[in-house]
Amino acid sequence: MSLEPAADLRALPRSGSGWSSTVVWGIALLVLIEAVAAASLLTSYFYLRVRAGAWPPAGHGPPPLAQASAATGALAASVAPVAWAERAVRRGAQRSLTVGLLLGLLLLAGYAVLSVRDLVTGAASWDTDIYGSILWTITGHQLMHVLVLGSFAGAVAVLAWRGHFHRERREAVQAAALYWCFVAASGLLSYATVYVAPRLL
Repeated sequence: MSLEPAADLRALPRSGSGWSSTVVWGIALLVLIEAVAAASLLTSYFYLRVRAGAWPPAGHGPPPLAQASAATGALAASVAPVAWAERAVRRGAQRSLTVGLLLGLLLLAGYAVLSVRDLVTGAASWDTDIYGSILWTITGHQLMHVLVLGSFAGAVAVLAWRGHFHRERREAVQAAALYWCFVAASGLLSYATVYVAPRLL
């Protein structure tokens, strides 16, 4: 007795793109988990602020804006070349895809360098008091996002340079762009909480 196939699935694509891709869904779920963690840290910051009364505590002024503003500007600006790269892969423009990813990675590296420098040269040390601890924790958490993004996007950029992606195979580029937007939004919220809120509230 021979078994006849119920359906011929050979014509189906091996991978999807956009929201039909399991890679994009995986990154979306990662974003959800990391968003909850980031929200918990920012909530902790405001809880400590309410409990402390005076904020920043005695001996601290508001954190300096210059380096943090430059870093956050670089992070926000890095979204533009990545969005350009994501549009380029839909057109099959390999060169634009690679250039966009590399520009985004350069701006991301600028953010990381400026953020680390701001932490190291800042007035608040991680072990001085609760204020220093929460500042370092929020910034360190954001830098962890950037490190993960840089590793992921760096691998995608290498594959793009080798011609791995095209119109039908672009899910990793879309996933990197999605995570990039989350990291930039998280960075803006962290900046607003740590650097802007003490000057306004």
